[in-house]
Amino acid sequence: MTTVSRQELVSAFLDGQISRRTLIRRLIAGGVSAGAAISYAQLLAPERAAAAPGRGGFSSDQYPLVDMGITSPSLAAVRSDARIAMKVFCTEELKNATFTAFVKTPAGGWRIGTKHFVSVMDAAGSRNFVVPVSTGVFAGMQSARFYVQMVGQDSEGYSALASTAKTLS
Repeated sequence: MTTVSRQELVSAFLDGQISRRTLIRRLIAGGVSAGAAISYAQLLAPERAAAAPGRGGFSSDQYPLVDMGITSPSLAAVRSDARIAMKVFCTEELKNATFTAFVKTPAGGWRIGTKHFVSVMDAAGSRNFVVPVSTGVFAGMQSARFYVQMVGQDSEGYSALASTAKTLS
């Protein structure tokens, strides 16, 4: 397997031989952090991204932006409802998403629930979701730190990721 230098990757990108997505993936595979790789791609060709809009005004090489937050109001609400509520925002269609909820315990993170959705969003926007959870592990706690991770796909089948955390009392 031939190793390609960062400079060769950048040159190939600037020459139009590889896409923005390929540049980012190869930089990450070469040890560059995801944030730095995305910044490289953005700084190297911002006019290319603006000149080639895809659906929703975004370049077809851009990953969907997914953000989410836990909206459950209290630990008591999570206990009584046996679910964690959240709001998810995405810049494009989102599908085949699995939400996994964890609670922090003295021994580490403990998975308390998982929920899969075939269709999350048909277009950009926001939507409320709930993940059913097992409440036994945080019984007796006065407050608990919850984490929710989401792994899904955009309309082209590329990965979309998000995570959030919140301490509830």
